[in-house]
Amino acid sequence: MRKSTKKDFVNKSLNLIFQNINHSSQTEREGCSISLGFTAASHLDIVLSKLESVAKTDMVKKSSGLMGFVKDKTGQTDAAIEKVKATVMLFYGFVTLYAPPELIVSRVEATILRSINPHFSNIKDPTVKQNLIRATELIGKALHPDHIRQSYNFSNRSDLVNHMQVLLEATLEALDDLLLQILLKNVTTTGFEAIYKHLIPWMLAELDYQRQRSLKTLLSLLSCFKENLSPMASGAAEFSLLGEMMAQLTPRCSDPCIVTRQTAIDCIQMALIVQQRFKDINRRTSSG
Repeated sequence: MRKSTKKDFVNKSLNLIFQNINHSSQTEREGCSISLGFTAASHLDIVLSKLESVAKTDMVKKSSGLMGFVKDKTGQTDAAIEKVKATVMLFYGFVTLYAPPELIVSRVEATILRSINPHFSNIKDPTVKQNLIRATELIGKALHPDHIRQSYNFSNRSDLVNHMQVLLEATLEALDDLLLQILLKNVTTTGFEAIYKHLIPWMLAELDYQRQRSLKTLLSLLSCFKENLSPMASGAAEFSLLGEMMAQLTPRCSDPCIVTRQTAIDCIQMALIVQQRFKDINRRTSSG
């Protein structure tokens, strides 16, 4: 399609892509996105027009899907719409990356970001979040000075960064929730250690935010461990990880980052509380 000069052929080919793509397959989503990106290298406005049409016809719930470009064999459920949305977001990313640099600077804010910005809020499907993040990465690469080779004032840069920060924070909170659920399935020192060992490299990382985030997660895990420890679950006389944990947390108490220092102190305090909880449980068990 990139080499064709016939607009009718390009439009028909784009329709075929939208009609046959499986929106539940990330592999197909990636492949079709690259295809649209290559097409945009020669037919940017045609591709952008098609994406706007898809957004209007297939990313909103309607009584019939007969007029839409995208064929959804399972019916236009909310879940199906979210899958289409994930596809379209990634399409925009690759279109921006492969479009001619001299043209994309005039389209990225007026057309592309205007189309994707509303979807950063109220994300229901993690697939949409994943592909929005990927699309943002590709847009960032497309606007890099080495790529566009011209001076460009990206006026919406702060808004895009804020959107990414919100997405990142939501993703990290979801990760914390997942780790807590894993811990609750095995509230023992062994279960805790299975998670804790994966945090250690991040606690020692060079970047401030990585150390800070890992300690925040550790504090959450220690609190959960303390609250849910029981005589049956403890199965040990003491918190055997305490010594190792103190050795790794103590240096963080003098970390260059103030927030990291305070979180490390909070983790030490919580670890000592967990140790005392072990002793209290075993004391009551022995006296009973």
